[in-house]
Amino acid sequence: MASVRMISRLRHFSLLTRITRVSAEGMAAMADLHGKQAFCGLEAMAQLAALHVRHAIQFRRHAFLLKVTRCRWPVEEILRGSYRLMAEQYGRSSQGFGYRVRALGPCDETLDADLLIGTRPYDRQFREDILEAHYRNIFNRLQPEG
Repeated sequence: MASVRMISRLRHFSLLTRITRVSAEGMAAMADLHGKQAFCGLEAMAQLAALHVRHAIQFRRHAFLLKVTRCRWPVEEILRGSYRLMAEQYGRSSQGFGYRVRALGPCDETLDADLLIGTRPYDRQFREDILEAHYRNIFNRLQPEG
């Protein structure tokens, strides 16, 4: 199996710019990916799915991308414009969540993937006193105003 090494050199890790919908089944958001490398589309989709998991479990555990089971990449290496992202949960267990995620860009450019998001208890490496507040703040900041 081939592996891909990605070094983003991104100044800001959070790629989502605004949450547009939250439900028990999924979440939608916007991401400005203009000028970013194509793998940033996958990263934005993973961020959306993991944020939905965190919200669904009330930020009580650490969430992370466990596996990409399917992914369709864009033809272009550099993305252009804003993307509408949608993450829909298709399954879950006590510690894992499956999502179908899609990013729709300008000129009908589409990225899509099936992602597995894992969760684990907070510990010394993934500290609750830091991460729980951090991800709550991200979620609250991305919510539409009023």
